[in-house]
Amino acid sequence: LQMLSRRVQSRGPASPGDRQTRSKGRSVEFAEHREYRPGDDLRHLDWNAFGRLERLYLKLFVEEREQTLTLLVDGSASMQPKTLFSRRLAASLAYVALSSYDRVALGWIGDRLYDYQPPLRGRSRITNALRFLAGHECRGETDLDAALTDYSRRHGRPGMVVVLSDFFQESAGLEGLKRLRFEKNELHVVQILSPEESEPELSGDLKLIDVETGAGRELTMTRRLIENYQQALEEHCQRISAWCRRYGCGYVRSRTDVELENLVLSTLRQSGMLR
Repeated sequence: LQMLSRRVQSRGPASPGDRQTRSKGRSVEFAEHREYRPGDDLRHLDWNAFGRLERLYLKLFVEEREQTLTLLVDGSASMQPKTLFSRRLAASLAYVALSSYDRVALGWIGDRLYDYQPPLRGRSRITNALRFLAGHECRGETDLDAALTDYSRRHGRPGMVVVLSDFFQESAGLEGLKRLRFEKNELHVVQILSPEESEPELSGDLKLIDVETGAGRELTMTRRLIENYQQALEEHCQRISAWCRRYGCGYVRSRTDVELENLVLSTLRQSGMLR
């Protein structure tokens, strides 16, 4: 996480959304120091620290009314094969934000808000975030509309919200997403799929079982059936992407076999999540 955060910062000051929650001035609360980078405001150099350490450090301040990055991670049963990836991605975003002096809240969602970590601040609090992310076992059915509404009613406040899910639900959770967007959140959607979901390699007579409901269906898997499935999946993903464009939300689709570093440093920057 430290290496990834340094590489993000080396490409220019960045945090999820870069929402200008950090302010350098005398009327706000002091946060902590970071090393000076060319282009920083020289008025905020800590000369006392330079006298002791012979290195240039910048004083950073945080506005008392700062916004919060909230990471909502799908913890339903369908996410079980993808939970390691989603945890790592959420942890990476949390660490980058905490290292950039933003506040970070986290939540596990499924058919409701399963669990919630109130806002954390400061790089040292990453252990709290990691402990929270590790403490959930994927279970239950998906109802993102209900889960996002539950979150909004209990903890919602304007800020930046990132939803990480496979969005395997007929409604795709769009009503819940709309609620978050209309509450003046900067909203980003990360749709996570496994290689087996994107390109299934199945053949013959099989019984497919829904991991969330336990319902089964016997099928003879053919190339044509797989192609029809892939077309339906693509249409579902495109529907979510089109909705995000319409309502001014960020959208990224990622498979779990991609390099996490490339996803964070390149794809998420291009989507506007990191600027």
